[in-house]
Amino acid sequence: ETVLSGDIGTPGDPGDNAYHVLYHPEELALDSSAVLDGFTITGGKADLVDYPGGVCGGGMYNDHSSPTLNNITFVDNSAENGGAVWVSAPYPEEATMALNNVSFVGNSAI
Repeated sequence: ETVLSGDIGTPGDPGDNAYHVLYHPEELALDSSAVLDGFTITGGKADLVDYPGGVCGGGMYNDHSSPTLNNITFVDNSAENGGAVWVSAPYPEEATMALNNVSFVGNSAI
């Protein structure tokens, strides 16, 4: 199993974790052919209040992106909005995600 972790500072200290473990900016324009398969995504902490989107999607932030996720587990990610995943676009058809065998464990949003 491959783990993608936002725990980039002091091990075990969530106060210095990455804002997003995975970030897909609008410029990438990921579509469903972009497939992420077989990962655990953990430890993202989206708490950057002075940046648009900085409090959304601790595990994954998708801006106008529509990747396909297969066999993914989101564990212990946090954010103000969308603790595990955040999808951003002005119209729903501009950002959708296919989720196949995706689990969410211990994520939080306030």
